[in-house]
Amino acid sequence: MPRFFFHVRDRDQLTEGPEGIDFPDLEAAQADAWIAVRNVLVEQLASDSTISNQQLKICDEAGQLLATVSFRDAIEPL
Repeated sequence: MPRFFFHVRDRDQLTEGPEGIDFPDLEAAQADAWIAVRNVLVEQLASDSTISNQQLKICDEAGQLLATVSFRDAIEPL
């Protein structure tokens, strides 16, 4: 099963998720990323934090960028 890594970009800062998570495919990793982003947004809203334009980057084991989930995109439909 492939391992995917989630990294958070907030402006010029990149926080890398060093462990990675196994998913059957990129679609499953993206679905989990959307859930994770929405959970972070709920925490930020509950603490009256400013919602910045953070992004969750999904990379493979080689470090290649496969997909990006924007925090702002996660709240657009709300």
